[in-house]
Amino acid sequence: MKPFTYTLTAQQKAEICDQTQTHLAACPEIAFAYIHGSFTEDMAQIHDIDVGVYFNTTQTADLEDIAARLERELTLKTGITFDLKVLNHAPITFTYHVMRGELINNADDDTRCHVMEHVLRQYFDIRPILRNAIKEAFSV
Repeated sequence: MKPFTYTLTAQQKAEICDQTQTHLAACPEIAFAYIHGSFTEDMAQIHDIDVGVYFNTTQTADLEDIAARLERELTLKTGITFDLKVLNHAPITFTYHVMRGELINNADDDTRCHVMEHVLRQYFDIRPILRNAIKEAFSV
């Protein structure tokens, strides 16, 4: 079975991005959020919209519930499938790649800068090890 794809114009993407920003801005627990993946690339067809969200709260049990609620709300609002991931406890490599996307919510710039500094330091410490592991795994 072929995965479902959405074909979007640049204007439609901009409108969806605006709707997403507005919706996430209404959630006081969010410190910052990034759209990443195929939606941010110059591709007309996408499978979903990937969003990484970092929350200001320490109530980790609630984070996934909040993310699932936001994911449902955004999917219903836009008609396009959203995939929200909580960044608070995500692997460094994943968070690094998410933060290379487009910042769409920056409610707490101090927290974002602190997290970014931590992620960049950790990522660049392990990058040589990751590269060597990939070379070894795929060497012929």
